[in-house]
Amino acid sequence: MINKKPIHTMNSPDSGTPFSVADVIYLDTASRTRIDPRVINAISESYLIHYSDPQNCQHLLGKQSADAVLHAKLKIGKSIGGNPQGIIFAGGAAEANNLAIFGAARAAPEKRHIITFETEPPSVFAPCQLLESEFGYKLSVLSIDSSGRVDNTEIMRCITDDTLFVSVSCVNKEVGSLQDIPTISSMTQTHGALLHSDCSLALGRIAVDVTQQPIDLLTVSGHKIHGPYGAGFVWARPGIAFVAASGGSKRPQGAQPCNLDVPNIVGLGVAAELASSEVGTTSAKLQKVTDYLKTRLCQAINNIYIVTPEDGAAPGILYLSIEDIESNDLMSVVDGVAFSAGLASSVGKAKPGRMSRAISLPSEASRNYIRLSPDKDLTLESVDIAVARLADGIKMLRSKS
Repeated sequence: MINKKPIHTMNSPDSGTPFSVADVIYLDTASRTRIDPRVINAISESYLIHYSDPQNCQHLLGKQSADAVLHAKLKIGKSIGGNPQGIIFAGGAAEANNLAIFGAARAAPEKRHIITFETEPPSVFAPCQLLESEFGYKLSVLSIDSSGRVDNTEIMRCITDDTLFVSVSCVNKEVGSLQDIPTISSMTQTHGALLHSDCSLALGRIAVDVTQQPIDLLTVSGHKIHGPYGAGFVWARPGIAFVAASGGSKRPQGAQPCNLDVPNIVGLGVAAELASSEVGTTSAKLQKVTDYLKTRLCQAINNIYIVTPEDGAAPGILYLSIEDIESNDLMSVVDGVAFSAGLASSVGKAKPGRMSRAISLPSEASRNYIRLSPDKDLTLESVDIAVARLADGIKMLRSKS
């Protein structure tokens, strides 16, 4: 008799019926996406071919690895409409954003003022705070409006000729609002400042083109675009003041560190290429499933507040607050749906996160916010099941209060 591995199970909130992991409906793609099988194939093939050091082009195998890195750069450059020479590979969003922020600071040490926003991810917010606390920079942390958008008049009020950069994500990571990048860029250009934008949630959801969205420093993480985990990149506009540095050594713009993970870089190139080439289809699918999800939630659950705006938001992100229900409590009773309890860094804390404060949610709803971000291939039937599970969990919690 063959022993089979047990299936990991979880209980449903209403009946104790076990779920298998395969039954869980995934509504958390804004945190991490499932890697595309085509990307996996590219990585697997690369592991068998590109095992030589790409820095050693003296022999054929090293040159072959170097060519693979170059081809990945070409794909990524095309996906964002930028010069591929400006691409530097990194180990995900945190490293990419750190390289961008500290690389800008090293290149122009005479500029001592930086601007960012309350709703930026920790990988942006933390290095900005470090520049303030450890290196004496003046940090302006600006608020956003109730729809999750930055207030351009606040930027205009704060920006000066001493401003090094403005850092704002192209897509608000919680609410999904699109920022007015061209207008913000016009202000930075006027004052000789740089515009840094984490576009991890933009690439693949909307068209990203640095000729139309004049960003100076653009960062992307692979796990947000159905690419490999632990892979990302910084794109620096050629000609700007930027010095990449890691491991204590400085490198000219576009230069790569040693020990490149060539298979993951190959996979990242494929993921970026697919995100760009399929953005029309993906965007339409995400919009359809998000609209249906919102409609069904409003039909099945009383007293919910939709924060994500009707217009001007990236498809596939829905941010909402549920009256009388704390998000962490809801997560604890609904095992059959994977979602986020608002700002990831605030999960498990008694106080509301920066996002809920920034968008001025009603005080009684400050801990009741959740983010639902479906996959492009999620079926409407699965949406119905997810809504039913959420509604059952909410009913149980409200009956106990």
